[in-house]
Amino acid sequence: LKQLRTQIPQLSSCEHLAEACAMLRLGAAGTERKVLLVIDQFEQWLHTNRDRENTELAVALRQVDGGRLQCILLVRDDFWMAVIRFLRELETSLIEGHNLSAVDLFSELHARHVLSAFGRAFGVLPEDPSAMTRQQQGFVEQAVSELAENGRVISVRLALFAEMMKNYDWTPESLRIVEGARGVGEAFLEETLSSRQASPEHRFHEVATRKVLSALLPEVGTQIKGHMQSHDQLAQASGYARNSREFEDLLRILDSELRLITPVDPEGLDQDSSVNADQEYYQLTHDYLVPSLRGWLTRRQRETRKGRAQLRLAELASAWNDKPESRNLPGFFEWLWLLVHARPSVGKTGESRMMAEAAKRHLRRTSTWVLAIGVATVVVLAVVRRGSRVAER
Repeated sequence: LKQLRTQIPQLSSCEHLAEACAMLRLGAAGTERKVLLVIDQFEQWLHTNRDRENTELAVALRQVDGGRLQCILLVRDDFWMAVIRFLRELETSLIEGHNLSAVDLFSELHARHVLSAFGRAFGVLPEDPSAMTRQQQGFVEQAVSELAENGRVISVRLALFAEMMKNYDWTPESLRIVEGARGVGEAFLEETLSSRQASPEHRFHEVATRKVLSALLPEVGTQIKGHMQSHDQLAQASGYARNSREFEDLLRILDSELRLITPVDPEGLDQDSSVNADQEYYQLTHDYLVPSLRGWLTRRQRETRKGRAQLRLAELASAWNDKPESRNLPGFFEWLWLLVHARPSVGKTGESRMMAEAAKRHLRRTSTWVLAIGVATVVVLAVVRRGSRVAER
């Protein structure tokens, strides 16, 4: 509403968005002028206002007539059911090609154009595209080629890359410094959350951040974003279960500021386990974050005994869950080592199942050996006693 007031003085007297939209539909912006409302990341609003009816936004969007006033909602596909409910409240049906369209990933050609536009906006590329040097052109082509998967580039990944590289010269040499375009994500995490240049607030929450992101990662060997986790599960994982204020600050940093995690609508996802309708759920924002997060987390983990044990536990759990065979279970002494130094992560049920199965196997084998030794001891004692009696006679 504030933006509308700034751009359209006739709306300065409006106190509510619905009132402003009604005036726009009636021609307050001028008979020939059309106003387009663009609401990006609409899933954020849907997540915050779920189960609410007759909201101010719904009342306002009922004024959209497709003539003087139009609106574009940009929303992730896993919020499909929430979108349908919202539009049903507006008495609007979705028709492919009429008021509904899927937005595909960027082609490499389009990604090069967009990345070049970012470079010009950041002042690291010349305003005239024809004035780009051969090195700058090589940077753009190499970066897009490394960012692409199956010939397509994720727009947010491209934006993150441009943001991270805006303080470097856009040459192939700069890409080598950050270990290529795919290494930018890990470098971004280190610089934003761990380095001396990071915000003091970010560094304060670094340990909790690592625990939350680790809980959201999928099993080892999987590169798709992990299963969603509830608000309570993440609070427990972070260590802030008894400090709601600190945990809300952490969620704000990871969601609103860094866009590393995002709220999800359980109804929009195919989940094996039941969900609690009263809980908020989160997951990693994009699949491309998985390799960067795993590299950033494991680099620090490998420096400690506990971290190495946790990595080994995750590795064994992944192998056992793929093929639940005894040869994929840890040996007795390794199992004891894991019990001492590692605990299954919150939400990683595969680790718990693997450790439980290993416990059963080793307890059975230990019981068998104890029983065998006990029987052998009794037999030996019986033989010794009988021999003693014979000798006495």
